[in-house]
Amino acid sequence: MKNNLPALCLLAAVLPARAVLAPLTLDVPAGGQADVRISSTNPNYFEVPGDRITGVTSAPGTLTETRNTPAGGAFLSTVQDKPFTLFLTTEGGQTFSLSAHPSAVAGRSYRLAPQKPLPRPAARAWERAQPYEALLAEVNRTLLQGALPPGWAAVAVAVSPDKAPPRLPAALRAAPDAAWEGGHLRVTRWRLTNPGRAAVPLREPQFSGPDVRAVMFATPGRALAGGGSTDVYVTQSREDADGER
Repeated sequence: MKNNLPALCLLAAVLPARAVLAPLTLDVPAGGQADVRISSTNPNYFEVPGDRITGVTSAPGTLTETRNTPAGGAFLSTVQDKPFTLFLTTEGGQTFSLSAHPSAVAGRSYRLAPQKPLPRPAARAWERAQPYEALLAEVNRTLLQGALPPGWAAVAVAVSPDKAPPRLPAALRAAPDAAWEGGHLRVTRWRLTNPGRAAVPLREPQFSGPDVRAVMFATPGRALAGGGSTDVYVTQSREDADGER
């Protein structure tokens, strides 16, 4: 998005608790294949953050059930005891090739990292229709309320958990715990904690960096009390699939 304004300083189905393990993030490069361990005695779950799984394909007889969820994930079950190839296709045009290795273990859960940035035309059109400064404020306000701006989607966190903002005081700890993406913008939510006893000042420039357009703290005040925690939402421009900002 071109602008001349300054940057502003579930699983859908309920399963027994032990049926599916916590999700494991898996990177499957376009044109490549990844090995996955799955259960032959319990359902397995797959999701692609920011996209929706629309198709599950394998050799006849390898899967006993496939079921899509309203959130865009997919459950699949098998009684096979030998490896087989599995293809997952998505609404955004992505195809994931997986070499499935079944065994009698607890159900597995995988979060497949997107292979490419999605253009999200609905989000792009909505963003372009807003005055830029008002857009930044509306995006942050909506996310803070637990909702999504039009056309936006939750995506995988792309920041390494141990890569804290460069100007963050040593007394604070920061870890990215959620991210959302629109057509031109991406927001990452960082969880800030102060393990010490003394209050530590909070300032927007602590989170400045390439393409940062806005920084918003979830709680009012300019300091984080000792033993306290808060969230900070960092908005950055993102590269669209066609290379346009």
